[in-house]
Amino acid sequence: MTIWPHVDYSIIETDICSYANRHELLQLGVDATNEVSFSERLRSLGLPVKPVRFTMSLKQELVSDVMLFLSQKRLSIPSRGAEELLAQMREQERIISQAGSIRYEHPSGRHDDVFWAFAIMVHLAKPYMLGTLDFRIYPIHR
Repeated sequence: MTIWPHVDYSIIETDICSYANRHELLQLGVDATNEVSFSERLRSLGLPVKPVRFTMSLKQELVSDVMLFLSQKRLSIPSRGAEELLAQMREQERIISQAGSIRYEHPSGRHDDVFWAFAIMVHLAKPYMLGTLDFRIYPIHR
C-alpha cells in the first residue's frame, strides 16, 4: 500500500503511471468529489479511471459493502503492512443526527483517506467479488 503524504499530484501521477506500466489496471478509482481535474488527467494518459463522487448515501453503501465482505470472508486485510488502514477503520465513527441523517467522522488530528480509498477499491471490485466478473487486485507497494 502506498500513502502519499500531502505531495504534489504530479508525484502521485508518476507513481501510478509507473505502476500501470508494470501491471494491467482494470479500473482505477479516484476520489473526484472536490477535484475532478486529477482523474481527467489520469484518463487522458490512457488509464482506466473511474471517478467516484462521495455522497452520504454512497458512503453508507461503501461502509456496508466493506463490512459485508469482511464478515463473509470474501475480503481479508493482512495484519502486517495495513496497520494504518486497520487504525482508520477502527477510528471511523458513524454519527446519526436527531433528524436521522448519517455521517462519518474521524478523530481530530487523524485522517481517514486510507479507509475511504480502500472502500472505493471494494466498491469497484464489488461486481467481481459477487462473481459476475473475473478480476485481479494488485496493491501498490513502494
